[in-house]
Amino acid sequence: MSKPIPVIILGKIPADQSAVTEALKPEYEVVKIFESVEALADGLPALLESPDRKPAGAFMGGIFTPEEFAAARAVPGASSFPWMRPIRTKPGNEHMMTPAHAPPPDMLAALARNSLDTHEEMIKERKGAGEVWYY
Repeated sequence: MSKPIPVIILGKIPADQSAVTEALKPEYEVVKIFESVEALADGLPALLESPDRKPAGAFMGGIFTPEEFAAARAVPGASSFPWMRPIRTKPGNEHMMTPAHAPPPDMLAALARNSLDTHEEMIKERKGAGEVWYY
């Protein structure tokens, strides 16, 4: 079996973080979970310098605002990989941004996994830098 592909998560809900982390195994490894944009800005440089931990993609949870998403993508080095976000965060889907529209952790994890499976070749080849994929 080949080495797992490193990805990162920006998430604020522990149950979602755990569910997504487990759903991505064994092909992918969550090498770091950040709970804020500030933590990403502090921790991303070290990951980018590590050949074994350099992220091939990032998941950012739906609880983050569009402004926080823009700030995260503006962190130096954050445009070197694709970003994946829940479909309810896509511009134009603001009506879905209520707690009632948030999927349970197991469903969110399955959707996140499907996003990687859909883009598997791009992730493996480290393509899609700076793109946003909604799931």
